Amino acid sequence: MLINQPSIMIRHLPWLNSCQSFCCFLSSLFPKVFCTALLTWSYYIFVVDGAFSDLIIGSDKEHEEKHYFIATLVALFGGVLYFLCIYTYYRIIYRGPGSPRDYEELIIKDLRRVSGNKSKSDTSLGISSNDSASSALLGNEESPENFEEEKPPGELLEIHMLKTNGSGYRYCNKCSVWKPDRCHHCSTCNICVLRMDHHCPWFAICIGFHNQKYFAQFLMYVTTYCGYVFFISGYVLWDFFFSQEYVNRYLSLGLIFLLVVSFSFFITLGGFTCFSLYLIFKNKTTIEFQENRWNYRNTKNGNNFQYEFDEQGKKKELGNIFDLGYRKNWASVMGPSWIYWILPLNVTKNSVYDHLENGLNYEINDEAYEKWCHNAHLQDQLNRQLAEYRERLRGDRATARSH
Repeated sequence: MLINQPSIMIRHLPWLNSCQSFCCFLSSLFPKVFCTALLTWSYYIFVVDGAFSDLIIGSDKEHEEKHYFIATLVALFGGVLYFLCIYTYYRIIYRGPGSPRDYEELIIKDLRRVSGNKSKSDTSLGISSNDSASSALLGNEESPENFEEEKPPGELLEIHMLKTNGSGYRYCNKCSVWKPDRCHHCSTCNICVLRMDHHCPWFAICIGFHNQKYFAQFLMYVTTYCGYVFFISGYVLWDFFFSQEYVNRYLSLGLIFLLVVSFSFFITLGGFTCFSLYLIFKNKTTIEFQENRWNYRNTKNGNNFQYEFDEQGKKKELGNIFDLGYRKNWASVMGPSWIYWILPLNVTKNSVYDHLENGLNYEINDEAYEKWCHNAHLQDQLNRQLAEYRERLRGDRATARSH
C-alpha cells in the first residue's frame, strides 16, 4: 500500500489551536457585549435625561405628582421594551438555530455507503486515493460491491429537494449527516443548520428553524424601542429650545447622541424588519430568496425547471413549494395565536417524532410541487436529447474525417 509523505502543518500545533479558540471566543463575545452595552446605555440616558428630566417633570409644585406619574409610565413602557430586546437577544443565542446533528437518527454512520459519494479516502493519514483497492485486498476495508447502501430514514424525513444534479439525497461530508429540506451548512459555525436563514454577526450565530421567531420579534422590539426613544428624546430637545431653557441650563450631550443613534437604528432596522416579515409571509429564507435571484439571472445552472414561459416567451417563476398562503406561512414561524406573536414564547420542538415542528419536515404546496416535478422531468428529457444529439454530431464528424 502506497503511503504519501506525511506533511507537518503548523495549524496542528496545540498552542496555535488554543490561540485560535481564544480568538474565536473573543470575536463571538464582542457583539454580545456591544449590543448589551448599547441598549443599557440608551435606556439609562432615556430615563435620566429623558423621562425624568426637569423638562418632563417641570417645576410646577402643584402638578408635580401628576408629572411624576407620567414620567414613571414613560420610563416603565421603555423598560418593558428594553427587557424584551435584551431577553430575545440572548434567547436567540441560547435557543440556537437547530442542526441535523441534534438527531442521532440523521447521523451517517459510513459516508462510503452513501450513493453518489465521490469523496476520496481519508487523506488526513496521508493515504493516496488509489489505495482503496489495496486496502480491500489486505482485508483492511470492505470492497465497494459488499457495501450496503446507506439511505436517510424514510420514516422520519419527507425529502422534496435532491442534489442540484438530481443524483441523490442531500448530505454533508463535513458533518456526516443527512440534510433535510432547506438545511444548509454554515462555513462560519462549521455546522449544518435547519432551515438556515443567514449567519448574523450581531449574534455570532446562525438564524434558523428554532430561533427565527425570536429573531423576527427582536427586530420588531428594537425597532419599536428605537422609535419610542427617538420620539421622547426629540420631544425633550424640542421643548428645551422652544421654551428657551438653554438660557438657564446646559443641554445634555447624551440626549443628543441618543436622538441620533435611535433615529439611525430606527431607519435601518425598520427596513430590515419589513424585509424579514415579508420573507416570513412568503415562507422563504434569505438564502432561498438570493438563490431565486441568482437562478433567474443565470440560465446555465441547471435550475431552469423552476421557471416556465408564458405566451409572450417571458420567463416566470413556478412558485415556492413551501408557500402555503400568508396566514399559514406566518403561523408556521410565529405561532398559532396572537399571544405567541407578541410574546417571546417557544413554538418549536426538539423531538424527532414531532413531524412538522422539529425542523426536519415541512408542509408543501402540492400544486407548485407538481409543477416543479413536471418541469424537472421535461428538463431531464431535454438534457438527454441534447446529449444524444452531441454524440451523433461527434460520430458524424469522426466518420467524415475517416473518409
